[in-house]
Amino acid sequence: MRKTPNGRAALVLLTAAAALAAGTGGAGAMGVPRPTPLERLMESRLTVTYAADGPRGATAPRTYTVECGTEQAPDGDPACERLVEIGGPAGAVPAGQMCSMIYGGPQTAHVTGRWRGRLVNEDYRRTNGCEMARWDRMIPVLPAVNRANTTTGATGAAGPGTAGPATGVRPVR
Repeated sequence: MRKTPNGRAALVLLTAAAALAAGTGGAGAMGVPRPTPLERLMESRLTVTYAADGPRGATAPRTYTVECGTEQAPDGDPACERLVEIGGPAGAVPAGQMCSMIYGGPQTAHVTGRWRGRLVNEDYRRTNGCEMARWDRMIPVLPAVNRANTTTGATGAAGPGTAGPATGVRPVR
């Protein structure tokens, strides 16, 4: 096969176009820089579905999102700071763990999404001392529950079954 100067130029152009399409350089739409793979890995978006009176309760569950490491997440967001502090969403209580049989209330929460590139799919409840401690580690991502079984915290409000947006926490539409 014979190589020509025009063939080399076409090869260079094709290589550059492929590199741009693969995201190794250039900018996104309107000149906004594309996030690097490391930046995408550090972005986190969690969806929280909170049921104040349990999964079969009369009050409809509320769903909100927590975003960290994105333009939408302000610096100093308490939910994001807490997640960084504890290394991400609290994992399940180990099987066979001895737990006090103290009932903390009917509240449940289901957290799904990504935390720093790791898939998250966790259920939270307040059925014993271990589960209550696990829930409490997640405040303000999850609403704080006081002794009267009313909620505050991630909600920015108080009252039975109240859950809604606060700083960095947005309702899902």
